[in-house]
Amino acid sequence: MPKALSKVAKSVKAKRDGKGLAHVHPGSRDHKRLGKATIREERMQKLHSAQNKTKQAELARLYFFQDALKESQLTNLTEDDVRKMIHDYIHRDDEERAKVIAERRPGRPPSTKEDQYRFRFEREEEEFRSGFRIPDFLDPENLLKFVSWDGSLGALPLVKFTRVTSN
Repeated sequence: MPKALSKVAKSVKAKRDGKGLAHVHPGSRDHKRLGKATIREERMQKLHSAQNKTKQAELARLYFFQDALKESQLTNLTEDDVRKMIHDYIHRDDEERAKVIAERRPGRPPSTKEDQYRFRFEREEEEFRSGFRIPDFLDPENLLKFVSWDGSLGALPLVKFTRVTSN
């Protein structure tokens, strides 16, 4: 039994001698099939958009580190260098955050933007304490692979990843 909305609609339309979906009775089995397929289509779309959002956040993180490595042109990194890069990444919006805090009038609640900065900062700090997932920069071969990475998701499995903690 087809699950995709387009396939269900096509089979219902074919069954109705090409009259279209306008003539489907509200209580019929075909109407229920169309309803289930529509709900499934919406659910799958919501799931895909959530997955794309997390992938985009991960890609933004990787672009930051790639740009930082290209600017520094270091080929051998120590653990302290990696921790400093992570610290810079976590504190990348401190100036904007301070500006938003300074613009707020006394006695007013924090703005949505300020809350977003604070939540992201706290989440990334906690991740750094428990283990920040980044490419393995201590391996020179892996470092070169990452710096030459073209930015696509398909080439990402070629790069080894590791978790770095704050201590």
